Amino acid sequence: MTRLIVVATSERESLFSIDVEKQGHRVATYQDFRPPSLVKNMINGGTAPLVDGFAYQSSPSVMSTPELLNLASSPRRRFPLLIFSDDPWDTRQGLPERETIAADRLLGAVQIIHADVGQTRALHSSGLSDQPFLDGDVLLVMPTDDSWRNSNSVRVLSRPEIDSRFTPVDHFLPIISSIATSRRLPEGILSGIKLLRARLGSGGLDLLALAEEIIADHENSLSELRERIATLEQDLFDTQVELESEAAESNFRREQFAYLFASYQGITVNESHLDSECRTSSEVVERARTTLSSLSIPLGVEHDLSDVDSHPLRKVWATNLWQGLRALHEYAITNFDGDFRQWCLDGKSAHTWSGSPKKLAMRESESTESNQKLRDQRMFPVTQDLELSGRKLMVAHLKIASTGSVLIPRVYFYDDTRGSTQKVHIGFIGPHKAIENTSTN
Repeated sequence: MTRLIVVATSERESLFSIDVEKQGHRVATYQDFRPPSLVKNMINGGTAPLVDGFAYQSSPSVMSTPELLNLASSPRRRFPLLIFSDDPWDTRQGLPERETIAADRLLGAVQIIHADVGQTRALHSSGLSDQPFLDGDVLLVMPTDDSWRNSNSVRVLSRPEIDSRFTPVDHFLPIISSIATSRRLPEGILSGIKLLRARLGSGGLDLLALAEEIIADHENSLSELRERIATLEQDLFDTQVELESEAAESNFRREQFAYLFASYQGITVNESHLDSECRTSSEVVERARTTLSSLSIPLGVEHDLSDVDSHPLRKVWATNLWQGLRALHEYAITNFDGDFRQWCLDGKSAHTWSGSPKKLAMRESESTESNQKLRDQRMFPVTQDLELSGRKLMVAHLKIASTGSVLIPRVYFYDDTRGSTQKVHIGFIGPHKAIENTSTN
């Protein structure tokens, strides 16, 4: 949706400012979209508005190569450019439909430009973008004018991305709108707004009506922002599910390949490790107790796994949990000369766990370890052959996923592979929320 402010400053000149925002995210909304007639009539009627000497056009513009390069690199340009490079795979005549759609939906806020093959090469060679700008790609060039805060950016949307996931408008609209809403309006428009307010007079009822209108506008804006945040959170969650699933599947296949390769070399493998994937973390714990002999997992170390196993990512987390416990078991039986992190970084086993701080912590922060309450929370149950009291302080832990829900499991463990038990002791398997730290306390 485009919103227009027009301020007449003299008989010969008018200043205008047009903002853009997302009206909705449903497909039906997009299908019903029509550019506001006020904006379209203003641009198409009479003399086309001049911005830095360039006549703004409601339809995709075709320019000469020098004009395009000068406009794209001009520090005086005060509006964004969305440049569609000629798509050699599109054999239809005329400008591509996606350019016309973008011109309608971003009418008055962005100038759409069509670049032929030669102009695409020229833009690619100009150094305007750090990313390559190739045939079929779309290039967003934001203004560098001071009124556009933090807008010195050039973005490329590649043709494969357009084919597989994005439409150009949907991809660039959040970028354009977030920068446009923080833009400082030209002084002429600000002066015009002040003049309008002055003409309202000092009457209390008029000022009250104006205040109520402003409040209503702000409430509508807040509602739209909340909707946008909810949409982004859902998009982020969907992407997280996809990435975590792919990572878990990749690790699972790697493990299967390692067993097959060992068998091919005549190395004895434990066939119980080739069982089908566990679908829940509860199943993983039971399987680990019976098959991973170098781990000590006392009864009662599980916490709130019913919550973990009700999450949409439960199968991904279960796969990752098995891989983490399996890595600790492999570490314990190798007699490696170093700690678990060093063994993971050594990379000689197919069953290592990531040594990244997002996946493994060998200690807690200094502020957490010095807090008696938080230390007490990390006194976990162990067998008496390790500690007569039946409890042991544990700070090393696996992070079963990098980011996301507070239900992501954590596995706290104690390394006694060089001690009397020669095992890794597991003291806690449960959601992240169950173990406080200084940032959550």
